[in-house]
Amino acid sequence: SSGKVSEKFTRHFTIIPDDEAPEFVADPVNCDWKTSQTVNIEFSDRLGSGFKSYKYAITDSQEIPTSWSSPISKQNDSITINQEGIKYLHIIATDNAGNTSKDRVLGPYNIDRSAPTGSIDYNPKSWVIDTIELDWKFSDSKSGLAKVVLPDGQEITNSSTGKYTVTENGTYNFTVTDNLGNSQIISKEITNIDKVDPIIALSQKPTEWTDSNTIITWECTDTQSGFREVLLPDGTLSKNSKGEYIASRVGTYTFIGYDNVGNEKTVSIQVQNVDKTSPSLELNTNFTDWVNEDIMIDWNSSDLQSGFRDILLPDGSLTKSNKGTYVAKQNGVYTFVSYDNVGNTTMKNIEIKNIDKIAPEITLELGKGTNGETIIRWSMSDAESGEKEMLMPNGKLSNNVSGEYEVTAEGSYTFVAYDIAGNMGIKTIHVKL
Repeated sequence: SSGKVSEKFTRHFTIIPDDEAPEFVADPVNCDWKTSQTVNIEFSDRLGSGFKSYKYAITDSQEIPTSWSSPISKQNDSITINQEGIKYLHIIATDNAGNTSKDRVLGPYNIDRSAPTGSIDYNPKSWVIDTIELDWKFSDSKSGLAKVVLPDGQEITNSSTGKYTVTENGTYNFTVTDNLGNSQIISKEITNIDKVDPIIALSQKPTEWTDSNTIITWECTDTQSGFREVLLPDGTLSKNSKGEYIASRVGTYTFIGYDNVGNEKTVSIQVQNVDKTSPSLELNTNFTDWVNEDIMIDWNSSDLQSGFRDILLPDGSLTKSNKGTYVAKQNGVYTFVSYDNVGNTTMKNIEIKNIDKIAPEITLELGKGTNGETIIRWSMSDAESGEKEMLMPNGKLSNNVSGEYEVTAEGSYTFVAYDIAGNMGIKTIHVKL
């Protein structure tokens, strides 16, 4: 205000008008189905104030997002999209002049991170003895079903449905994979195949020897399809899962149990304690021809079931020896009675009629022959084994039962008679002329 003037001062300014928002390039701008996608972005600012920051959002549509990421100052950056579905990448950028770009939408990016899905059904659901058919159906709504690996390892690539036949109970695993390699195991447990035979338990009472009947008790169970019926040893069928069967003799008794799908179980029991059979008894003698001595009766008794117990001998004594010898001193009927351990008996008689201990009888008479000579008329008799021969006084043998012997001198004349059993009779006659 006093009119004084300063020195001249000069300064140069560069004025860059910047009214444009930053730009950027992105790669890739979209993608087909992938498990994730990394998008590389590079920002630039044409008018020179320079890139400052950017924000982004990943959404399901091209509509302007309502929320964004925090500002990111990297001019070169990458964004990974791994959210599943059809995704869009929204980016806005700001330069140092404060210009902010409009929402730029990239996409679509098709992201598939889920394995295929599906179902497994089976028929029939009732009990079966042979096979179950599994009906499988799988799909993938994103990248698509690539393959199905069946429980046996077979790979199916050309179908999303099919049937699989199983023959055993168990868990059956199907591995399903989509075109990006996402996979999972879908399982089905099968529990209605019954290939197990029923169980039959057999017992008997009594277990010791008896001359009556034995009772066989049966009980049949089946933990899967269930008990249906049992075929008894006599060929009849019973719907009862337990019961009693009368065994009247020694032998093998077979029971066949059936379940509700036709499995069968055959079980046998040996009944060996029913003894209704008398013991065996054999009697033999050591001589069958006539003898003049005692005869030995050999006995032999046995019992293949309850076993031999004792034997009653003809003299009334009991012995526990199943074999032995009994002395028969005279002819007659000899009775033996054998017992087994449950009281069955066998009685046998043996008749002894070939013992001859009596010497033959001799008759001697003096007389005259037709020519007046002195003769001894002789005869012999034997009521048991019978006459065999006569030894004459002169030492000769005669097979006749009677005859005449000429006497030529006084003296004693001895005749010896023999019977068939070997007994000897002697008689002497004294002759005086």
